[in-house]
Amino acid sequence: MLHKVNLADRAENRIETYSGGMKRRINIAVGFLPQPQILFLDEPAVGIDPQSRRSIFDMIKELNHDGITILNTTHYMEEAQELSDRIGIIDQGKLIAPRLKPYG
Repeated sequence: MLHKVNLADRAENRIETYSGGMKRRINIAVGFLPQPQILFLDEPAVGIDPQSRRSIFDMIKELNHDGITILNTTHYMEEAQELSDRIGIIDQGKLIAPRLKPYG
């Protein structure tokens, strides 16, 4: 999994020494360890640098391409559009705008 999240070169380092983006990638790797059919991600790219964000997006796309269903929550429509086959908007716990295709 460290290879999949581009952290194999840091295998001997303690996680406390990782940047915020590296920690996010480790979180995704841990979620994937049991090889789930569905992976739930809650704003996986919020508050990180652009390079880590791109790495996380690429990893999400690769996992999805490998057959893993990804349920991603985000406040950013451009992120939803890039990563999603389907988008739904939830307001106060209710699905108010289901869409089969991303906006655009």
